[in-house]
Formats: sequence, C-alpha cells, structure tokens
Amino acid sequence: MVSVAEFLYRRGSFYYFYITIPTDIRSHFGNRRHLVKSLKTRLLCDAKVAVEPMKARVKTAFLLIRSGMLTEEQLQKTVTD
Repeated sequence: MVSVAEFLYRRGSFYYFYITIPTDIRSHFGNRRHLVKSLKTRLLCDAKVAVEPMKARVKTAFLLIRSGMLTEEQLQKTVTD
C-alpha cells in the first residue's frame, strides 16, 4: 500500500480511500482500526477528486457519533453507510 495523498492509498493499480478510526469511537465499528473503500479508479487525478466528498462524509459521521445525539437506529445507519 502506497500513500500518495492524505486519505488516499494505492493498492496494485487501484486507488482507495483509507482513514484511521479514532480510538474513542472504534467500538461502534466493531473495533476496526481503519475504514477502507475502493475509489474504483486507476487515475490519480480522478482519485483526488473522489476522495474529498468521502473524507467530508466520514469526518461528519465521526462527529455525529461523538455528539451522542443519534438514536440507536441512526447510529447503526451512520456506521453501515
């Protein structure tokens, strides 16, 4: 795995979104340490564009989980999305 930019990694010829789950909310993710999702592209320029909305979405999800304002159902939907 090769890091080319923050939150962006290349495995083989494809790019992936990769983020470390903060320790205080890992229990909501089955104690997983990282979230990894394929960006389904082999082009760095496309990967840089695709990673930005994903990064914002995940950081928002982390913030919502930390806030404690989600119902259990909302929490589960946020984690699975």
